[in-house]
Amino acid sequence: MAMLYLGIDPGFSGALASICNGQPSILDTPILRAQAKKDYDLPRMVACLGAARETGADLHAILESIHSMPGQGVVSMFSMGRGLGVWEGLLAALEIPYTMLSPQKWQRVVGVSGDKQEHYRRACQLFPEIASQLDRKRDGRSDALLLAAAGRILGL
Repeated sequence: MAMLYLGIDPGFSGALASICNGQPSILDTPILRAQAKKDYDLPRMVACLGAARETGADLHAILESIHSMPGQGVVSMFSMGRGLGVWEGLLAALEIPYTMLSPQKWQRVVGVSGDKQEHYRRACQLFPEIASQLDRKRDGRSDALLLAAAGRILGL
């Protein structure tokens, strides 16, 4: 049976990436925009995860385990923590098995450091067929794809 790996970068500028039989795809985190305020689009997030379940492939999600770092704002960290909790709750509710990996762990597995430009270059190198969908400014796409790749390499 085919194995489908989902990589999830949980922030507002994050993404959901999948790799199934070596074929990658990327979707930006579904967001609602009401004037200047953003929020997670929970129904679309559920639909994305549901579609992955309906492929019939064995499924495993890799969720980036985030934590606060010096210099990051309180609002930013609250938002990131909320995103992590939303994704974790949806995965659990939909009974999708998942593993949380720290940035240090998944970056080591795919051979990158903490440099976001390096993440972009590595994702383009590993998945040239969708390099045009990657963006240096939307680093959540590269990170989500590399999270899925880490899951595949680790055999989760």
